[in-house]
Amino acid sequence: MCTHKVKPYRYAIIMKKSDWLKNLAKNVKKRRKEQSLSQQSLAEISRLSLATITRIEQSKIENPTLDTIEAL
Repeated sequence: MCTHKVKPYRYAIIMKKSDWLKNLAKNVKKRRKEQSLSQQSLAEISRLSLATITRIEQSKIENPTLDTIEAL
């Protein structure tokens, strides 16, 4: 029988908002290109505006909603 105490997991990955947005932008653009989609096509498929897709890929969107992220 194990007698040592297990410490609860208390670590979290902390990322600055600007880094998170840059990662989102990079990943959205990468995945879009992997699927040979234009920004317009992605906008139509995700039901987001072309302007929103463009702003996300340029890290110019301040606070994307969960609905926006889910649509992507």
